[in-house]
Amino acid sequence: MAGISSSAMAAATSNAGALGSIGVGALDAQGARTMIEAVRAQTSASFNVNLFCHAPARSRPDAEREWIHRLQPEFAALGAKAPESLIEIYRSFVIDEDMLAMLLEERPPVVSFHFGLPPLKAIHALRAAGIALMATGCKKRDRGIPEYEGVTLDFKDDFGVLNYAYALEQLEAAFYIQVASAPPSDFTAAQK
Repeated sequence: MAGISSSAMAAATSNAGALGSIGVGALDAQGARTMIEAVRAQTSASFNVNLFCHAPARSRPDAEREWIHRLQPEFAALGAKAPESLIEIYRSFVIDEDMLAMLLEERPPVVSFHFGLPPLKAIHALRAAGIALMATGCKKRDRGIPEYEGVTLDFKDDFGVLNYAYALEQLEAAFYIQVASAPPSDFTAAQK
């Protein structure tokens, strides 16, 4: 999972005989390269690199203001200020040429795509480099190519899902700031 997977966890999983995985959807190409190098330093077994392939965000100020307004009580409950605007926090592999170039240089054994597929040019290049490919969180459309259609919930489209995810990330950050500023009394020094 992006943001919480670690090279140590992926390497330990691979060393135990399963396919360890690192989620790099929250990283730029250099950060992903560093994680790949760290996994390789800990295992010679195969491992997976997971990428987000969502449709890149489009700014929709009215919808974004609506989400900020809707979540205002949650921020207030934590004593936090809601963001002024929403920004895309995860760059999609669909448009990330630097990430593609890095993967072609590093050649991880397996690459997986979540929320859709990258352009065919990227798929062909990764396959030509000998990288095994997998896709998750996809749905078939009439062209027969799995592409992200988003989770419906009560959102008008997949950009609503991304906006909501951003707002929740901000809320989570406010929670962690609150915990860090006044940690529970039973936390050890290392946990603080």
